[in-house]
Amino acid sequence: MNAGAAGTAIFDHVVSVNWLSRDGLLHEQGREVFNASYRDCATLHDAIVLGAMLRGTGWQTPEEIHRQMRAHAKARRASQPREPS
Repeated sequence: MNAGAAGTAIFDHVVSVNWLSRDGLLHEQGREVFNASYRDCATLHDAIVLGAMLRGTGWQTPEEIHRQMRAHAKARRASQPREPS
């Protein structure tokens, strides 16, 4: 759940989630049924998430993707401690 960066969080891109409930049943539901918040999704507290379908934000060249990755990594190194926390 700690996948927030650059002004967005992973759940912002979720289309649907597949999970195994405590009673052993498999489920798949769309994002609209989840009440996800920062580092929490109460619906999935007693579940094992097996996968999720994510929606991309648009098409970019591999070069542009690498440029953005380098820029994010540089900003992270400049603003966060390098030691384990």
